[in-house]
Amino acid sequence: GETPLWHYVYYHKGLRQLLSPRLGTPPLVNRKSQKKVMRAYQEMGSASYDGMTVRWRKNGSFAMIACISLDFDLYATFDGLVDAGGAVRICNQLAEYIHSKEANLLMPVFQLKSNTRITASARQAASAPR
Repeated sequence: GETPLWHYVYYHKGLRQLLSPRLGTPPLVNRKSQKKVMRAYQEMGSASYDGMTVRWRKNGSFAMIACISLDFDLYATFDGLVDAGGAVRICNQLAEYIHSKEANLLMPVFQLKSNTRITASARQAASAPR
């Protein structure tokens, strides 16, 4: 069936990566509606949170939820007719899906060994009094 979910942004804190579908699909086809949603994401993301938090916001044209945890943030935009309970259920399903497919959806992070040799001039500059 049809979902009231219009768009989402998932941020994996450990990998520092975003996962999000492309903007521009109905009903977010014009720049004005896209900017409105992106501003709302920014506003919801600028608040400080401790632990797992769910924040709900609704205006006339759309509803938005922010699910903030220690491991990830999930921001989602819905049709304005959705209720908070329905939005939470969809976000839980979406988070479960993303976690189950994480290896295919997010890029692995590789640690590169750094060059530990220090040149004589760098060593001298580091030991010089400031």
